[in-house]
Amino acid sequence: MEKTEKKEQGYVVFVALAVVALLLVLVAGLVKSVKNENWFSHQEKDSLLSLQIAESGLNYYMWYLNHNPTDYQDGTGEAGPYTHDFEDTYGNVIGRFVLEITPPADGSTIANVRATGITARDTSPERTLEAQIGVTSLAKYAFLTASDVWIGSTETVDGKMHSNGGIRFDGTCNDLITSFKETYTCLPMHGCNNLTKPGVWGAGGPTSFWQVGLSEIDFDQISGDLSDLEDLAVANGIWIDTSNKYGYHLILRSNNTATAADDTVDVYKVTKVYTHTGWTVEDGYKNYGDDIQTESFLQSYNMPANGVIYIDDKVWVEGATSSRVVIAAAHFPESSSTYRSIILHDDLQYYQEDGNSVIALIAQGDVRASYYAPNDLEVDAVLLAQRGKVIRPEYGGSIKNSIRIYGSIISSQVWTWSWVDGNDNIVDGYRYTTSVYDPHLLYSPPPYFPTTGQYEILKWEEVLPQ
Repeated sequence: MEKTEKKEQGYVVFVALAVVALLLVLVAGLVKSVKNENWFSHQEKDSLLSLQIAESGLNYYMWYLNHNPTDYQDGTGEAGPYTHDFEDTYGNVIGRFVLEITPPADGSTIANVRATGITARDTSPERTLEAQIGVTSLAKYAFLTASDVWIGSTETVDGKMHSNGGIRFDGTCNDLITSFKETYTCLPMHGCNNLTKPGVWGAGGPTSFWQVGLSEIDFDQISGDLSDLEDLAVANGIWIDTSNKYGYHLILRSNNTATAADDTVDVYKVTKVYTHTGWTVEDGYKNYGDDIQTESFLQSYNMPANGVIYIDDKVWVEGATSSRVVIAAAHFPESSSTYRSIILHDDLQYYQEDGNSVIALIAQGDVRASYYAPNDLEVDAVLLAQRGKVIRPEYGGSIKNSIRIYGSIISSQVWTWSWVDGNDNIVDGYRYTTSVYDPHLLYSPPPYFPTTGQYEILKWEEVLPQ
């Protein structure tokens, strides 16, 4: 009997020890689980903090560039990376961000900035953001004008549109349609009888994209940009003086390759033109000598490394290119009687529409399609008329079939390729007009193209660990 009791006591002790051991294992597991949960919680919190610190790094450098627009060494005068402490609201250092800055390419304002956020606990995960920071060019707009404008019911605006005047919008859009004006007086030429209308109005839409009362775009500042382009052309581009004839004819040649280094520019002097009488809103009836009758070959140039061609005369442009080029036509000192214009009289195209090629045509006066331009005209370019208009004048019954613009249209005055009667029937110009915004222009505009606004973060993304 005594043995049995001892066995039972031993069994009880064994069970108790087993239970205690099991409890210890469970407690140890629970403690470990709590510790792991706590560690993961700290890691998650620190990871989020690292991301916030990296964002602060990008915002800091955007602020810095707005106060020091040409300093890509963060005020140190030395090569980076550049490290800054990050403090909480009480002034305690809780981390740091490290900036790596790649300055803009020649002719661009867009810098590439990489910001890495690190918390004070160096064992916590780092987060890295990469962004393009720059001043946006005017080429961010698919359409930009200083005048009132009417988009018809059959037209589609692909990309951003802004007017310093009012917009009657009866078409469709897929991006912001904005006006400087809260309200304006809509004139009879836009189907109104001097009625007061909102800055953007009409039967089109979606109206959720419409905004009024935005900042005015200063077309006057483009004069300074044109003057700078002349200096760049003299220093390291192509600069051509007044012809003392009718102007110059430029043919861009890609030589059937996608390599910009193979591109050339043939230059002809225009010695005789055909003249036709046309009508525009601002100028009324006027004789336009926009079609070449005779010309003489002058010279073939290699495409300049800085991509700048400046002509102090009227210019006809056609051809194809693989380069990034800006062609400016202007004369200084400025006078309305000497504004230089650019004429579209044949196709102007990129070798490929892949963002590697870009053409900007900047005219002090008009950018005009000529009377004898092709029945189907294709133009790959940013078209900018600083003092004048992007237009085909109304020649009186001269109806063409189609025009396609791949790029952007920027016009100080009223722009149009087509003229209609009171029943919306085409009576002159191009029957079918297609304007496609080149999406590469926002982040990769033409070299030295006019800009607007302040530095901003144009796009950003997180760089994931390898």
